[in-house]
Amino acid sequence: MTTKTAPMQPNTTQYTFESTLQAHPLYPVLLSAIEQAMFGKGERHGGNLTPFLDQPWNHYATMHGRGFLTGQAAKKLEEAAATRFGHAFEAEMLGAIVYCGMAILHERAMSAASAATPAGAGD
Repeated sequence: MTTKTAPMQPNTTQYTFESTLQAHPLYPVLLSAIEQAMFGKGERHGGNLTPFLDQPWNHYATMHGRGFLTGQAAKKLEEAAATRFGHAFEAEMLGAIVYCGMAILHERAMSAASAATPAGAGD
């Protein structure tokens, strides 16, 4: 079933970010990735019970850097492409998206911490 959406017209008064966001083809995919992190495979690591930034992934990223997270994403992509089909393929791909998001969160936190540290404080 195909649904038609109105073309995005950001210069009109009817434009709203939320409605445009929800009309984007990636919206349900990214929402599924968040759902997986909270209730799917991510549930065993804290899911929706442990605050996301307090889950083990953040500890490992702090210990090993963002390479841990991007490595996990690459591993999931490789597993999905090489051995998975159907729902299993999608689950691995969503996991990769979640790890990419974690890497972005980690990088933003490191940048914010770096910006908050006075020059010469680490010397």
